[in-house]
Amino acid sequence: MTLLFLTSSFAETQDLFLRVLDKYKIKQDMLFITTAAQVEEYKQFIEQVYTGFEKLGLAVTALDIAELSESESAKAIESCSILAVSGGNTFYLLQELKKKNLLPVIRRRISEGMLYAGESAGAIIAAADISYAGIMDSPGLAAELTDTEALALIDFSVLPHFGEEPFAAACQQTLDRYQDKLQLLPINNHQAVLVTEDDCTVLES
Repeated sequence: MTLLFLTSSFAETQDLFLRVLDKYKIKQDMLFITTAAQVEEYKQFIEQVYTGFEKLGLAVTALDIAELSESESAKAIESCSILAVSGGNTFYLLQELKKKNLLPVIRRRISEGMLYAGESAGAIIAAADISYAGIMDSPGLAAELTDTEALALIDFSVLPHFGEEPFAAACQQTLDRYQDKLQLLPINNHQAVLVTEDDCTVLES
């Protein structure tokens, strides 16, 4: 079963996420990967998101995979019912996932029924390739990333924070540059994309 929740902001779509948890009877144990945020100046949103997940009744374990071994990272993903991946730098996130060989692990766990929830960078890596994020994020923060091929869970590319400051200009530039090359799906901070085996729906909070 495929079940993906892709959003610009976990904090601003909690009501939508709770609706998905209730509808699909998801177990309450969550692994929250905060790696993408570790190279950003503004990290305070991570604590806000973590607290928000706990208020939903989830048992949350937060970790930075850059600080763990490959086996430790894989074991954590193997044992969770929900994998939530935070926003931050998309290129750094992908670099660290690839260094730990976690893309195949995540794909397999999703096929086994794990809910994948991605916020901003975490939503972008669900696409086949993240190169379109180069206007919004700095590829220079991922000096060891050798290619931009990502999870390829979806046949479109989420464009988060559309129309939202301070990202509005970068999002519009991205849309202008790539709309004829990619199937971009722009979403604002109050929307989420729910992807199942048979359907793809934009939810509004």
